[in-house]
Amino acid sequence: MSMRKRTKKLNISMPTNFEHRYHAGYDPVTGQYYGLPKQWEAIIGITSNRRGRRRPMIDPSCITPMEIAEIKTLVRGDLPQQSQKWYSDPRNDLKNYVQIGEGSTGIVVTASQVSTGRKVAVKKMNILKQQRRELLFNEVVIMRDYQHPNVVEMYGSYLVGDELWVLMEYMEGGALTDIITQTRIDESTIATICVQCLLALEYLHSKGVVHRDIKSDSILLTRDGVAKISDFGFCGQLSSTVPQRHSLVGTPYWMSPEVISKLPYGTEADIWSLGIMVIEMINGEPPLFDVQPLQAMKMIRDNPPINTIETANVSPELTSFISLMLVRDVRKRATASQLLRHEFLKKASTPSILCSFMNITRSH
Repeated sequence: MSMRKRTKKLNISMPTNFEHRYHAGYDPVTGQYYGLPKQWEAIIGITSNRRGRRRPMIDPSCITPMEIAEIKTLVRGDLPQQSQKWYSDPRNDLKNYVQIGEGSTGIVVTASQVSTGRKVAVKKMNILKQQRRELLFNEVVIMRDYQHPNVVEMYGSYLVGDELWVLMEYMEGGALTDIITQTRIDESTIATICVQCLLALEYLHSKGVVHRDIKSDSILLTRDGVAKISDFGFCGQLSSTVPQRHSLVGTPYWMSPEVISKLPYGTEADIWSLGIMVIEMINGEPPLFDVQPLQAMKMIRDNPPINTIETANVSPELTSFISLMLVRDVRKRATASQLLRHEFLKKASTPSILCSFMNITRSH
């Protein structure tokens, strides 16, 4: 303990032109949101009775749409130092809007941020059109609280009228889906992407976060080829009181058998999905993609993993790597930390290896 000489107490005037900022969050132990402004509580449907109950983070009992998600994410960096008015209305700090994406409940635009001079992406979601409004706050809390070089992060979130605005890093490289549906990538590139995804998953899993929707469309790229996991709307938070999940959540072709069966599951579900994504990177699409979603889910649930790699040029190392992820017994399925030590990942290069593939995508 340091000893300091007591100084004379100073008279400090009351603050002027002061605006209180809310500090909201989610407590994984009690299962409660805290610090919400009243308007947020009303919008996402949290009543005083519900606030008094212990409940886990909302588990959406639904499945993401079959089509590739129209709205992709996100962000990195510190909130700019600026006056309080910027926090209450982001429109004061943004200009030159250009729409780049559209979904059923919102749009994504790029904009120039006046205070920093940088280009940002803004995800605008109409809250009144959301079937599960509480999921919006779920995504915002997870993205704010967990930061990693390979996890997309928010600059900030704002309530603008009936819309939730999420300011994000502009991911100029686009989604991994754009690359693998237009060209085939080699094993070195696959390994490079896998290393980055596994580093992100290792971090998230260490924090008790299950993403539950890992697929190529959830992997976004910077202009330098750095891969980052995005789209946290369906993630789940594990805790001492909620050590496993049961909800049917995700996109059918990438779902693990235990998720489809609604058995208790944890972070192992993301590893299965990553294994399917690796096959997706090899073939350009996941296994069973020509089968109707519900039929595909039944086949995944009832049958052993199908060897659907469509090329004879896959190395033994890559075959072994995939096999460790597509294990039905979750107790024997490899973890992210174990996979990071696999022989196949020695083929990984620097993220810039993806730049040539992004150029091919742009040319189309």
